Amino acid sequence: MDWERLLSTARLGQTRKTPKEGRTDFNTDHDRIVFSSAFRRLQDKTQVFPLAETDYVRTRLTHSLEASNIGRTLGTLAGRRILARLRGDNTNECTEDSGHGTAGSPSRRLADGTADGAGVNASLAGSSGSFATDRHGLSGDNGPSGHNGLHSLTEDDFGAVVATAALAHDMGNPPFGHSGEDAIREWFLSHPTGQEIIGQLPEACRADLLYFEGNAQGFRILNRLQFPDRAYGMRLTCAVLGAFMKYPCDASVMDSGQNAGGRYTKFGLFRAEKDSFAQAAEELGLIALRPDGSRCTGPDGTGQTPLAAWARHPLAYLVEAADDICYSIADVEDGFRRGRVTYDEVRDLLCPLIAPENNWWERSLEAMRQPTEQVEFLRAVAMGGVVRSAVDCFMEHEDALLRGEHLKKGLTRHMALATPFARLGEVNYAKVYQDPQVVEIEAAGYEVMDRLLTAFGGAVFRRYNGRMTTRDTTVVKLFPAIRHAAQDSLYEHMLEVTDFVSGMTDTSAVSLYKKLSGMTLGRG
Repeated sequence: MDWERLLSTARLGQTRKTPKEGRTDFNTDHDRIVFSSAFRRLQDKTQVFPLAETDYVRTRLTHSLEASNIGRTLGTLAGRRILARLRGDNTNECTEDSGHGTAGSPSRRLADGTADGAGVNASLAGSSGSFATDRHGLSGDNGPSGHNGLHSLTEDDFGAVVATAALAHDMGNPPFGHSGEDAIREWFLSHPTGQEIIGQLPEACRADLLYFEGNAQGFRILNRLQFPDRAYGMRLTCAVLGAFMKYPCDASVMDSGQNAGGRYTKFGLFRAEKDSFAQAAEELGLIALRPDGSRCTGPDGTGQTPLAAWARHPLAYLVEAADDICYSIADVEDGFRRGRVTYDEVRDLLCPLIAPENNWWERSLEAMRQPTEQVEFLRAVAMGGVVRSAVDCFMEHEDALLRGEHLKKGLTRHMALATPFARLGEVNYAKVYQDPQVVEIEAAGYEVMDRLLTAFGGAVFRRYNGRMTTRDTTVVKLFPAIRHAAQDSLYEHMLEVTDFVSGMTDTSAVSLYKKLSGMTLGRG
């Protein structure tokens, strides 16, 4: 893989348009996500503390914004060092000192000093222009296939791609976080109606529901649901789609037991979206893999290419690191706010993450009187230390990642600060995630999701089979405008059910559950 292709500005289904001042293609992607309804819904989706009543505790929205900021710094620092290497500059130090994950340095150019040539799309929604697309409907403003010439790439391009992908990384999460994912899987596995549905699905489609995955739902939102009447949905650049894809494989890899040679513990693509991502992967030059994780170089003896997965886009490791850094450190801060972790524990956890030569922070900390202020300060400085360590690790493995090798469990497990960073997860699991409110509401979330799936999944299934009851007729009226055609498969009908249920916020899911159960009528 090479960086020129990996930072392609091509968009699936998007014709090329005249560049305009003000935004690069990657900035446009960022704006499309920020202004999307799916992103706004994250303000009422669980991070750690479901339905929290305090403003200090993070939601998925605040977590995503923080991850995006950290991602921008990670990408910018890595991009600076990558471009320095490509132009023969030996200046490789990470000089960014912001613990908040911001990167305010000006763009750096390659040797000829050429300004950023990335074109800017005129419309936030991405309406069509007048130029022809190639065989995949791909287009970009920097060449026939949207490849940035190396002369026009800047460190800010790297930062913008990682920031944008990190901004979107949780958009597919259902209500109640990971317990919501588990509830959807459990319903199709164990509920009588769910089992009947699975029994009628083609074998190749079953794994999407039995292993339902928020990561795959996120790509479905970006590629289809946000603009359902237009091919390829939000039409983000291929570079951002690639960086977003933490698990570039479909559920068949999980079902096969091979997991692409043990690379992936989850999947990132429903069967319905795999072909779309394959087009983006080809544009980016991602390495195709067989089920056992070996490189897919051509057809097998049957004349077919048993494609199962792809090697990750290298920037996906920085997106993953941004997520890991934010939730691991921020969850400790939220745990402190909730009284689950003491100030002394926070200090003992975060101080080992701060570079020892930066002793200036001790004087600043001593000048602060409020423990909450001290914790916020420690969180910021610790994040800065981990960011630098993660970037160092990324650069150490850059060549291997470009060859398609897999860095198991990500950068934060291999960086110099891996041991003290892992301690955060241990304390979070033992103290923060076991908060009674977390456990109680997660348990209630199973009941809410089960009730919603039984009502809507059952009604849509019986309608598909021509067995609707009078109750089903009423329930279906609550279902949003049906997008499928009469000839659509049961698989597509069931994906629309999971689209509907997983797209709800925590509050709307509880509200609808109460109404369906007769606990409240009308508003309430």
